[in-house]
Amino acid sequence: SPLFASQALRAGIGFFGELKIDAPSATLLLEPNTMSTTEHVGWVLRHYVREASGVAVVAGEQRLVEPEVRYGRVQVPLWLRLEGESGVTRASYSLDGSNWTTMGTGQALAGSFRGGLLLNSGLGAITAEVLFDHVTVTGAVSSTAPR
Repeated sequence: SPLFASQALRAGIGFFGELKIDAPSATLLLEPNTMSTTEHVGWVLRHYVREASGVAVVAGEQRLVEPEVRYGRVQVPLWLRLEGESGVTRASYSLDGSNWTTMGTGQALAGSFRGGLLLNSGLGAITAEVLFDHVTVTGAVSSTAPR
């Protein structure tokens, strides 16, 4: 079971129009439900969309409860899916990799964009570790490294 050392951890996947902090983007993140420093935080999946104006909004949210979370720890693997097509970005999750639940939609990114895996311990100099497995990218793919 994935046990996170950091109760402030954020991990997920994202699409980015540019490599700038306020660039258009769509992300699906596993993060604490509150900024509490207690050991037993609640966990939530959030779909964020940042449009060209630079303003980010929560386009969808799913709170994780038992048996997915127990004693403030995520107890099951989570599958995350972020799709962009037909002018819509769609965020979904699964607890088994087969049955998917759509949790939010937002405006799709225009033009080309980059995708990535995201991880932040949320605690400054303290590192965190998460296993990303079975990563799949479909559509027009370029393996150009960021500059």
